[in-house]
Amino acid sequence: MSSKGDMTPHRFLRTLLASSVLILCNPAVVLAQRGTEDTLSVQENAAKAWVDYAVPDMPAFAILGSEPTTVLRPTSAREVGVAIANFLSNGQVLPKAFAAEFAPYMLLANKSLSDYQRKLCCYRTRLSIGTRANDNGGTEIGLGLRFTLWDKSDLRTDAEFQKRVIRAVRAEKAIRDEYDRMYTSRGLKKDPDSFQRILDAAVEIALDSSERRVSLLGIVDAKHDSASVATVNRVISADREMAKDTKWNEGILEVGVAIMASSPDSTAKRLNTDRYALWLSGALPMVGNSGQAIGSLKASASRDAGDRRWGSEGSLSVRFYAGKNSHKGYLGFDGSIGPRMHAVFNVNLGGELNLANGLWIDFSVGLVKPSNADAKISSSLNVRLGTQETKL
Repeated sequence: MSSKGDMTPHRFLRTLLASSVLILCNPAVVLAQRGTEDTLSVQENAAKAWVDYAVPDMPAFAILGSEPTTVLRPTSAREVGVAIANFLSNGQVLPKAFAAEFAPYMLLANKSLSDYQRKLCCYRTRLSIGTRANDNGGTEIGLGLRFTLWDKSDLRTDAEFQKRVIRAVRAEKAIRDEYDRMYTSRGLKKDPDSFQRILDAAVEIALDSSERRVSLLGIVDAKHDSASVATVNRVISADREMAKDTKWNEGILEVGVAIMASSPDSTAKRLNTDRYALWLSGALPMVGNSGQAIGSLKASASRDAGDRRWGSEGSLSVRFYAGKNSHKGYLGFDGSIGPRMHAVFNVNLGGELNLANGLWIDFSVGLVKPSNADAKISSSLNVRLGTQETKL
């Protein structure tokens, strides 16, 4: 005969924990729990899975020639990115160039994880616009377009991430069902505090891995739907932090195109098209999770400022990063050559820092050496702003 006196509260809690773990360790039981939790996890807003990687170089910014390097650094698509550049131009501290990049489809669509994965081409297409004030009073305006062809650093397309979200929600439901069954069968009054301990312990055991443990504290008093959302948020938050450590330097491949027009004055009237450019940029990890190698090929056509004749140019850039997502240094090499120009070589040292959510700065110093002239020192200091990680 079952009663409250059949076992002590401590023994009962141990029995409930053991029962919950057995349920969660049985794939047939956990995988059978399909329904609203699957829909919730798959339809979860993709913006929550965005990771605050460095704000990238933008085609409309790169075509202006504001930077001594010709590399177009690739990185995962974000809704909006802004660059404020050339703070150290000619000894002045005021910025001379501005650029913004945005992903139209990402701003307007519903951004569920499932929709994002089905329409990668749409979500990863980005437009950019940039402007630079010249020392002679003229203005340059750039327009750019970028496509991400392949991106292993994007948490939103990580199949293992989605499996962890689904399993966490199912695990919570399995424990809740077992909690209700055992307490009801013994006529006991439910104790939210004890359930919180059981829920946290059992799900941590079920989802334990060598990389991290997922904690589910603080969701006990909510209704089931709200609790499931909280569970998903906690898994996403843990995975975002893990991605910053292990995925920031993963492989990525992008194509960018841009066009530049110039005006003899600051009103941007009487614009003349002066330059076209095409980039193919890629990155691969190196030294485990502590480094990344970037390569960028650029083909461009530009009009000579003197005789206004068009000429072509080709560039190759490589850059090696070392550090972590939030702070890293780099060493870069560039070379450019064309039929109507002397070869130009560039070597630079730099770094970038993540000062706050969505706020980055990057800086560099280097040498630019035209084949027909002496080497000159170059420097840059840029502030970059981007879409912030969603607070969970």
